[in-house]
Amino acid sequence: MTFNSGQTSAGTPVFMPPEQIINFKYVKPVSDVFSMGATMYFLLTGAFPFDFSSKRDPLDVVLNNEVIPIRKRFPSVPKPLASAIDRAVTKEKKNRYPDAGGAAVGLEIIHPMKSIHANKVNIAISDSPHPVLVDFFSPSCPPCTALLPVLEELAIEFAGRVDFVKADAMADDESLKLSASLGIRAVPTLILFKNGTEAARRTGAASKAALASWLLENL
Repeated sequence: MTFNSGQTSAGTPVFMPPEQIINFKYVKPVSDVFSMGATMYFLLTGAFPFDFSSKRDPLDVVLNNEVIPIRKRFPSVPKPLASAIDRAVTKEKKNRYPDAGGAAVGLEIIHPMKSIHANKVNIAISDSPHPVLVDFFSPSCPPCTALLPVLEELAIEFAGRVDFVKADAMADDESLKLSASLGIRAVPTLILFKNGTEAARRTGAASKAALASWLLENL
């Protein structure tokens, strides 16, 4: 299904971003990100980001319809992966990953939070070029469990700006010693480290909006 109309656009409409239809000569890497995301969308759902079921010209659909979020097509797609794909296929170029490298960072966080042992926390903090948010949690803690998917979504949105890791605060004696040295008295406790030192902390579960605001205030 290839389209070629004189001087304006060329490609396969179901995988094309709007700007490629308007003038394919000026597409940039951000446009390839859309096509990559649309391909992943199709492989996971068997459908396309736009609804092409009507008899309308597919180019008109791409230009004038909204993208359907992937979890509306296939609710079982994991939220972190769904968020990465939805970002890749958004119509607004400024809201997509800027290029393949940026998309790769986003897709790396399909498992967006690294789980590390207490003895690796200081290494994770010192080795990262970005601020590091450490989630000190316990597997038996219901608020910790409730907070995890919120943090995973934020890890996607803050990719390339903040590294997210989690560490069991009570896994063993070494973990308990680290928790004590950091003054952790309850879980979940979130500590944001910048340049190797603590910049901010908060304890307890919170909404995604509240945590995003807190992070932005402290970056």
